[in-house]
Amino acid sequence: MKERAETPARRKISDQMAEIIRKEFDTPLSLDAVAKRLHYNSNYLSGMFNKEMNMTFSEYLADCRLAAARRWSLETPLPVKDIARRLQYNNPQNFIRSFRKAQGVTPGEYRLRYGYAHEEEKHDGECIVTAGRPGLGG
Repeated sequence: MKERAETPARRKISDQMAEIIRKEFDTPLSLDAVAKRLHYNSNYLSGMFNKEMNMTFSEYLADCRLAAARRWSLETPLPVKDIARRLQYNNPQNFIRSFRKAQGVTPGEYRLRYGYAHEEEKHDGECIVTAGRPGLGG
């Protein structure tokens, strides 16, 4: 019985964590920092977030950053190294490797393949979640 009573509270906290990630994905965000802001133990939040969101904090953050990378690759003239820096990658090669692993192509190839988005497809840049996965919208 107690487990059911805690579920809405856990969901609310997970939603707060997801909101922080969606708004601050381009900052040096960590589970420890979010835990301190929400006044919870990071191990507790980690397990709860994983259970409620069906992905880890790090996976969710990486998905938000990847969504931003896709958007910025298509909608801005930012060089790949600047996109990497804005998304908190210290080494552009690590960013390119992560992007290629997720998308099957490098950011530069992605930009060439898909070109710039039409004006009506552009968004304000905040990471949003659709169908349980982060994306961008506005």
